[in-house]
Formats: sequence, C-alpha cells, structure tokens
Amino acid sequence: MDTDKFTYRSYLLRLWRRGDAPIAWLVSLENPQSGERLGFPNFQAMLEYLQAELEDSNLEESTPEEIEETAG
Repeated sequence: MDTDKFTYRSYLLRLWRRGDAPIAWLVSLENPQSGERLGFPNFQAMLEYLQAELEDSNLEESTPEEIEETAG
C-alpha cells in the first residue's frame, strides 16, 4: 500500500429518538479530531453522506493516471 495516499477517517456515531416516536431515529456524526458535528434526519441520510465523502476522498487521493485507468 502506498502510504502517501493513505487517509484515515473516524467518527463518533450517535443515535437517539425524540419523544415516543417508535421508529424515528436521529443520527449525528462527530469528527473527534476537529470536533465538527453533523446531524442527519435519519440513518439513510448519514450513509449517503459517508458514501459521498469516501467517493470524494478516492478522487482526491488518486493520481491522474489512476483516474484515467478506472475511467476507461
């Protein structure tokens, strides 16, 4: 593995319910390094955020040659 391209991400995941709502879970992710906290209305929204973060991260860490290889 090329350590120059290695990126580490960690988050503190919190799940909670408001009131008596039986299935309405709220979600937050907190970056322990920066303290940044992001809130999501549901689990699916959080997964979509993480998916986009990882896809963006893969593009940022790839060399132009690697991007060309995967594109065509």
